[in-house]
Amino acid sequence: MTDARSRRRPARWWQPPDPTRARNERPVGKLFDYGRRVLDALGIRYGAAHLEIKLTPDGPRLVEAGARVSGLPHYTTEVLGEGPLEWTVDAYARPERFLARAGRPYARRHAFAWAALVAPASGRLRGYRALDRLEHLESFRSLTVLVRPDEAITATTYDREYPATLTLRHPVDAVLQRDLNTVRYLDGPGMYEIDHPPGPGPAVRRLMRERP
Repeated sequence: MTDARSRRRPARWWQPPDPTRARNERPVGKLFDYGRRVLDALGIRYGAAHLEIKLTPDGPRLVEAGARVSGLPHYTTEVLGEGPLEWTVDAYARPERFLARAGRPYARRHAFAWAALVAPASGRLRGYRALDRLEHLESFRSLTVLVRPDEAITATTYDREYPATLTLRHPVDAVLQRDLNTVRYLDGPGMYEIDHPPGPGPAVRRLMRERP
């Protein structure tokens, strides 16, 4: 289970599972059982699987399912010491080792999160107003700028339109959660200086109005 949250405004983030939450703790057990039923219904009996499940007032609802590892397996490895890539290799190459450890609880080394900024509009990026403040967060780990000043920027509507991503890491979960909220606060329309493309001129607008 991961904590993945997405908003049109502001930032989107991903966090690895919290090993302190047992299967019998709500809502973990409900999500786990639902996920197993999804895999059974899809006929996925062996190998890696990636599920995105949304917990609604009416119960769990499937968002996405795929017979693959998750999109950020290396971050899980950083947090837990190993992740879905290593577990998949074990399942095929060392099944005895995999079965001997299957179902055992794991220990998280530290709190960790990946976050992506969400651009509010399209145009030409003049600059970021608060990007440097992200680097001063207590849990800051790394920042990757994908759209630089004087480059075209697109209003973020899917995963390949993020203008920047960052990772956070800290031994204290509360510190990381506070910094994630700060990222969300900073990543608003005030973060971006964007020159919007000019609209159609008066003649074009007149023709558009006159079109049948």
